[in-house]
Amino acid sequence: MNLPRSPLAGLDVVELGAGSEPSLQAFFEANPLYFQAVHGEPVQPGEAHEEIHGELPAGWPFTKKWVFGYRDAQGGLAAMANVVTDLLALGVWHVGTFIVATSRHGNGDARRLYEGLESWARENGARWMRLGVVAGHARAERFWEGRGYREVRRREGVVMGRRTNVIRVMAKPLHGQSLDDYYALVPRDRDPADVIRALEMRRTQALVEKNLELADRMHAPEYRLITPAGKALDKAGYLEALRSGDLTYVAWEPDAMDVRVGADMALVRYRATLRFPSGKVVHCWHTDSYELRGGEWLAVWSQATAIHPPA
Repeated sequence: MNLPRSPLAGLDVVELGAGSEPSLQAFFEANPLYFQAVHGEPVQPGEAHEEIHGELPAGWPFTKKWVFGYRDAQGGLAAMANVVTDLLALGVWHVGTFIVATSRHGNGDARRLYEGLESWARENGARWMRLGVVAGHARAERFWEGRGYREVRRREGVVMGRRTNVIRVMAKPLHGQSLDDYYALVPRDRDPADVIRALEMRRTQALVEKNLELADRMHAPEYRLITPAGKALDKAGYLEALRSGDLTYVAWEPDAMDVRVGADMALVRYRATLRFPSGKVVHCWHTDSYELRGGEWLAVWSQATAIHPPA
């Protein structure tokens, strides 16, 4: 694969590898705005070495990590980019770092350099571009949104230098695909709260449809339900009531769901309207607890609290 071409006259693109650390470190130190905004501190010794030689997280598949420099006629760097090809999925190219010299800000150089980089990626098989931008770094957020990137998830509590940041993971389709196509390729980027919302919708639909095989898989063995009437049911009793017809839902209609997600536990709370064959309609608050077990989220507790009309 050839290197990208520079769209700016007077700049050549070079691959930065072993031996390039001094020139890249000098570029970072001469253009510290990125590090001050993202790390909350000046450029640290060894920053260039880490940029060139730093490894990706264990278990993340990729094809190649490229580090490019845009070199001027005097041999100095005017910009740099770090791009990882096929990160997490074939066709997903990740822009790890993109820094343009401060003296070139505001004149369109950054936009043109990025457009050249994106064209190179498209020509070599990229279907999606992906990156992370620090929430609150307004200049960077505006730049990437202006290039057509859209947020796909947020990562909280990311320590970078002296700062603990919220990272907006962003993606851009290169061939008109939808975000659903992206999430199918990179499911880890789907907002965990949306995963829980979708699970709760699927779980309740299985109960309405009496899909007991699916309901059995989605509920933990020790699952417990407290009904709007205050009755406690374990998993076996709940599924048997559905199987026998003692309990039948005509519809389960949720309002907007509030979700809290931790490393291995999630809570979802919402107002629901339950409809029964008799014509009875029950309005209730529904709170469900999920636990992550063996890579799957399972419902462990449900609490339904009836909402009575004002007296």
